[in-house]
Amino acid sequence: MPAAIEDNTMKEIDEKLLTKSLIKTMQKHNLYEASEGETRRQHVLHQLEEVLSKWSRSLWKSKNNSSSNAAKARNVTLITFGSYRLRVHKSSSDIDVLALCPHHITRDDFFDSLVSTLDADARVTDLHPIPGAYTPVMKFYFDRVAIDLLFAQVGEHHAMPLRPRKEGGDTKGVWQEAELDDAHLIGLDECALRSLNGVRVAQLLLKLVKSAGAAGCKHDDCPEEQCNRTFENFRTALITIKEWANTHGLYSNVLGFLGGVNWAILVAKVVQIKPNATPPALIRLFFRMFARWRWPKPVRLLNMQKTSPHPSVEFPCWNNRLNHRDGKDLMPIITPAYPSMNSSYNVQRPQLRRIKDEIDKAEVILDAIYAGSSTWDDLFTNTPQPTANVTNLQIMEHNFFWQHVHYLEITIRATNANDFRSWFGYCE
Repeated sequence: MPAAIEDNTMKEIDEKLLTKSLIKTMQKHNLYEASEGETRRQHVLHQLEEVLSKWSRSLWKSKNNSSSNAAKARNVTLITFGSYRLRVHKSSSDIDVLALCPHHITRDDFFDSLVSTLDADARVTDLHPIPGAYTPVMKFYFDRVAIDLLFAQVGEHHAMPLRPRKEGGDTKGVWQEAELDDAHLIGLDECALRSLNGVRVAQLLLKLVKSAGAAGCKHDDCPEEQCNRTFENFRTALITIKEWANTHGLYSNVLGFLGGVNWAILVAKVVQIKPNATPPALIRLFFRMFARWRWPKPVRLLNMQKTSPHPSVEFPCWNNRLNHRDGKDLMPIITPAYPSMNSSYNVQRPQLRRIKDEIDKAEVILDAIYAGSSTWDDLFTNTPQPTANVTNLQIMEHNFFWQHVHYLEITIRATNANDFRSWFGYCE
């Protein structure tokens, strides 16, 4: 690590006090979900999986599938990814879910008959299928919990992954995730691959963070305890970074900034460098390291996997040396799972400039927090001082309106909610 970002000046007791004050600030900003909310989410996932499996069985019967393995293959397996899978979600966050479907279900079925099934369910509201998106998705609320549902189909001769659950099909038990492996890539097109990629990246991120903890395990530490401690420190640091990014208008893939997986990979990179660091130390190192990062140098968690993990699978991987289009990426943050992709391909020069400026400012704030002249609240503040000419509270919530000389406002109107949601989906 460069000497410029190495810091051993703080005592252990100071790190503990900083961690306590950070967690207290996070609680004040409602960055943790209450246990009741988590229980509700798990219940919704069980109920939604049952709805999809019932639909799948009904569809199989209507198609008269005569496969001898159909009795086992007709259930749908839901697997979460994104912020929920990494346990860095807020109470207002949606749940990113992959619906891994048996072979008799097609993408057309998913965006046709399943839409009708969900539309008829009283628990489902604001249903909005977006089959034409780069990664096709179905957005809706199930029992007031926001869901982003993706589709993927298991190969004809491949078994569905099993998700552990209590005997008797208890839908109120603790949600446990099924695991994907490389064999599930067989027979996929690139659209299905993108749907699967979120789950595979989340799985691998969890493993890489915990393995970093094991690698940094001291002789007197239990490896399992150290892995769990490293993951909790990663989780606390990532929640903090996500809230900072959201506060400063940097959290949006649609607008050309960074989304959840981008920030997660960047924080995981810091954990790999300092697996035993406390959350405050990880956050400080995050801003120090990426304030000095020489973009477009890519951020990687693993060396590039040039060959397919399975002889029947072959997909192009991100390569800025061989692929001219990849070489134009300005802020490459590479996903660790095969096939490696640039998760931040839509970042352009204005967004990169904004991100770098805000990271520079945040580094100064972290130094001040360590010096005792600032608090963690300052990291989550982005409100300019009021002036005599500006009193509108909505405008004052964000200093975006102080950053530019000219602004262009575009208003989109629709005659009904469905048309507006269709336009929104097109934009996404």
